[in-house]
Amino acid sequence: MALGSFPGPRKIGARSVWVKADIDRFCAEVATPESGA
Repeated sequence: MALGSFPGPRKIGARSVWVKADIDRFCAEVATPESGA
């Protein structure tokens, strides 16, 4: 998150949540064959 590449949370009332689709998209982008993941 500090580097700005991880999806940010969404505010819902007093809570912050992450959208699963955003996390899945991030993981798919990061875990490429080039990265060795």
